[in-house]
Amino acid sequence: MLRHSPRDLVLALCCFSMLFLVSCALADAGPGSPLERANALLATHLSEEGGYFVQITDTHIGGGAEEEPANNLFADRHPSERLRRLLTYLCGLDPEPDFLLVTGDLTDHGGAEELTRFLKILDEEWTLPVRLVRGNHDWDLEVFLEAVAGRPEVEDERMARTGYCYAFDYWGARAIVLDSEEYQAGSPQAQWLEREIAQAGDTPVLPISHRQVLPTGTPLVDNWGGGAAQADGKALLESLRRAQHLLPFLCGHVHYTSRNDSDGFTQLTLTSSFYAVEDLSNKEGPLRARLCHVAGGELRWTALTDADGDTELEWQASAENEEAAAEGAGVAPAAAAG
Repeated sequence: MLRHSPRDLVLALCCFSMLFLVSCALADAGPGSPLERANALLATHLSEEGGYFVQITDTHIGGGAEEEPANNLFADRHPSERLRRLLTYLCGLDPEPDFLLVTGDLTDHGGAEELTRFLKILDEEWTLPVRLVRGNHDWDLEVFLEAVAGRPEVEDERMARTGYCYAFDYWGARAIVLDSEEYQAGSPQAQWLEREIAQAGDTPVLPISHRQVLPTGTPLVDNWGGGAAQADGKALLESLRRAQHLLPFLCGHVHYTSRNDSDGFTQLTLTSSFYAVEDLSNKEGPLRARLCHVAGGELRWTALTDADGDTELEWQASAENEEAAAEGAGVAPAAAAG
């Protein structure tokens, strides 16, 4: 029989206590890092017959602490640093997304220098394809088109009339990107949209814009100084409803994450990477993005991921829609956008 001295017993008790405290701390921290939890959700919910993209919004490069003089309300916020940190986080997603969607207000003042800075950050921090949307802070259409010249979706002559709107195919859906600042009933962009919807036929339409169409239902957000919804939103909604199959509407603008439904129309807003209306007092967060899985022409689900927090499913297609998508899987989906 082994004999232990009192000193050995004390040392063993101390070691056990330390191991117990460490295990409790790890349990409190939750399973894995934010990135590990995001990748676990992708591993669980991403289907092989489709792909996914990531939405971020309202980066506002040149705002807050980057203004001269610094903006009083957000003088402690550094939009460029926050964008770089968010992109670094998103670069760790596995599998990697097909593209990054940035839904407007790329800059804070719409100048050429800020747009150049925004594009430089993307070039340095992101190696995958990017889809851009123009927002109200990117107010000068001519300057915007000059900054993005050479991108595959740019049609200078048409966009000078219609605004920065374009469409592309993605895994059986037709994504239609709108310029919320140029849309009016009967305008060149409205006519372009009508043609796109007619040409889509029975192909599901995924609408994307900067400004929201429906109110969020949160007074602080809907009455916020810059939170105005899409001008001629009723006319836009009527046009979108002409699509034979309309997927949820993705947008930003309000610096707030919400889901709103109206007679079968679903709107998903996303908070800004610069500052969040839902947490104005916290200059560090949330640092949020939306993961969007498309397969067989369906937006199967969206999930919200936070570089400093959790990743959770936000919206899922109905069981009926998923069954319809499975039945239509015999139609070859379009290649991933690039």
